[in-house]
Amino acid sequence: MLEDLRFAVRMLLRSPGFALAAAGTLVLGIVLNTAAFGVVNALWFYPLPFRDGDRLQVVRQINREKGIRAFVSWQDQADLAAQSRVFEGVASFRERTFNLSATREGSAEPVRVSGGIMSASALVVLGYEPLIGRGFTAEDEGSYDAVNGPPVVLISERLWRNRFASDPGIVGRTVKVDGVGASVVGVLPASFRFVYAGYQLVAPMPRDVIRSPRTDRSLQVLARLRPGVTPEQATAEVEGIAERLAASLPASNAGWSFRSAPFREVVFGQAAKMYPVLLAFAMLVLLIVCANVSNLLLAKVSARRKELAIRLSLGAGRWRIVRQMLTEGMLLAGAGGSLALVAASWVSSIAITKYPELAPFRVDWHVFGYTLLVSVAAGIAFGLAPALAVSRPDLNEVLKAGGRSITAGGQRLRTALVVAEMAFALMLLTGAGLLLRQVAALRFIDTGFAARSLLTAPLSLEGPRYAKPEARARFWREVTERAAAIPGVESAAIASAPPLMGLASPMPVQIAGRAVRTGGEYTPLVSSVAGPEYFATFGIRLIAGRAVTSADDARAPKVAVINETLAKHLWPGEAPASAPGQRIRAGEDGDWATVVGVFANVKQLLTEPPFPEVLVPAAQAAPASMALVLRTAAEPRLVAGALRREVRSLDPDLPLSELLTLDDIREGFYPRVMLGGLGIFAGVAVMLASLGLYGVISFVVAQRRHEMGIRMALGADRSAVVRLVLGQGLRLASAGVGLGLLGAFGVGRVLRGFLQGVNAADPLVFGSVTAMMCAVALAASAIPAWRTARVDPLTALHYE
Repeated sequence: MLEDLRFAVRMLLRSPGFALAAAGTLVLGIVLNTAAFGVVNALWFYPLPFRDGDRLQVVRQINREKGIRAFVSWQDQADLAAQSRVFEGVASFRERTFNLSATREGSAEPVRVSGGIMSASALVVLGYEPLIGRGFTAEDEGSYDAVNGPPVVLISERLWRNRFASDPGIVGRTVKVDGVGASVVGVLPASFRFVYAGYQLVAPMPRDVIRSPRTDRSLQVLARLRPGVTPEQATAEVEGIAERLAASLPASNAGWSFRSAPFREVVFGQAAKMYPVLLAFAMLVLLIVCANVSNLLLAKVSARRKELAIRLSLGAGRWRIVRQMLTEGMLLAGAGGSLALVAASWVSSIAITKYPELAPFRVDWHVFGYTLLVSVAAGIAFGLAPALAVSRPDLNEVLKAGGRSITAGGQRLRTALVVAEMAFALMLLTGAGLLLRQVAALRFIDTGFAARSLLTAPLSLEGPRYAKPEARARFWREVTERAAAIPGVESAAIASAPPLMGLASPMPVQIAGRAVRTGGEYTPLVSSVAGPEYFATFGIRLIAGRAVTSADDARAPKVAVINETLAKHLWPGEAPASAPGQRIRAGEDGDWATVVGVFANVKQLLTEPPFPEVLVPAAQAAPASMALVLRTAAEPRLVAGALRREVRSLDPDLPLSELLTLDDIREGFYPRVMLGGLGIFAGVAVMLASLGLYGVISFVVAQRRHEMGIRMALGADRSAVVRLVLGQGLRLASAGVGLGLLGAFGVGRVLRGFLQGVNAADPLVFGSVTAMMCAVALAASAIPAWRTARVDPLTALHYE
């Protein structure tokens, strides 16, 4: 074996160009596979960023009778913690943002930071210790409310470093959060996570949440299993607790049950559908790479066929020759895999240094083992083809060939490999084409409003200054008027759930005079608040009645405007014009309101049909968080500076960040991860397939050069020679395209879950990729054909 290795090294060093070409191609294929597996590894194999993360469970509530899934109320999670014997701790939290004002000299710009509110048990359940200072205690809970502000907060290590210059005296320092002073009691480590992401600022659970009714199921709950307890045991116990609560509290808990599931399964469940698909397509690229390297090795073996025949005729065993070929293949694979690991490690190290939250994507022993396995498999795969080609040659034929011919078996194998490359490339190209078709379909979906030149700016009014609804309503009115007066702004409006940004929540909708809810079920409803300029700013069409006006203030009777979907749901078989004048109530404790208008449906989610929607005037609801929406005459971002100045003039502590156009929001619905991954894979695959086809045609033409010279010497037209070469290339491409189309139907079935409104066998996509592959094949065959046509017949006749 050592002798084979030394011989393989010598042979590769004698052909450095070949070795670099083969190793470079391998690096490309193995790097793509390493990157794809690195993502899967981060989701499924990398240790969770919590102490004993595999013991963490996500607890939610479900009402199977009504088909509703929800988070958990404060009271229900408290009962769960008190009655459970399988959990050693239960924690609750809710995501939210905070307005953080200037905190150091020279930094006057307030910022909006991500964060949340959490129970005092959260750090213990997650297994974190503050970097400095302390965590929350039970005494801290209930202290954060709209009157007194948050007296204590925890900040992240990144916020401490970037905003407070790593001040060692940060503990006990007062900062301005939501317009009031808050004392920093600790700094969370850089690794801190609460389910989804690293938060920058965390406050204890506020009093209004603790006092909220059991029907307010808005808290996310995590629980830690006791050692030795299985998820199945946890499921059985939480269901029993839910049954007891439903029996003792039927008004709020009848029909509701708890559902407990492993953290990794819940959080990464959706991603689990996407990334294994990308990994499978990365393996397709590797197969194309193996086919390409096999063809390179076959070409190299062809040049050495006489040498190998002599060795066989002198008594060398066939297994020895096969072993030597496999050793050369494994040596190339090892070099390619090593370079791929070095490249992946270098890139991940740079990324993690800049973004510590990407630590799960580092190259660990799982990634190392996978890359090693892929390299070995690739080495065997592409080393086997030349080994088979030389294992049983016709020695008399090879020794008589004079260096001019190639065995039929070797040529058939090269041809088969190129056909396979073309098929795999077409499959990948079809996948990318289907996702691109999805993006195109999403771009032309009718959203029900005019998305041109719209700018959204979310604002959150927190703190004692906005404790009263009148103060919030006054701010929303003033900021809308000032924004509308900015040069270049055509109109301005406020909305709590603008199109493409609304979320539907299951809630009952009642009609005055009816004893039961419509249909007896909860309705997935978008409950929104908007100002009187909302419909004009978005260009939403009214079907019946009127829109909300400035007269619909807090002193006026409660009114509502509903969309066409809700009108049809509430009054099936009747025209929308019959809705105005009716009285409805949305939610268990909502106010009764008179329907004054019906508006045309707008999309809340680009990939879903419009949800039922009820909209009430901002002056009658005045929520703390809304989005300011501007329609501009030119590029929306040009007015961003003026808008910031107007907001600062109203409230210097209120940050204005996350300015997005509606086009930006729309692009968030595009399957960019899948499209980007498949696009890269398809591009590499087409490039390699075209190079493989070019190599085979060039090799065959070189082998038949003498024949071509005879044909031209006997009067064959050069165009006939060109047609002969092109025809051979197109025949190979046709075989590859035919097999690839069969595989492409399977690709469409795999991607069906990622396609919305696009046929998995879309004829436009299939026709386009077929034409593209034929064009690539024609181009790859044209160069050898052109070179052949330019050969002097006398030179070709003397070719040996």
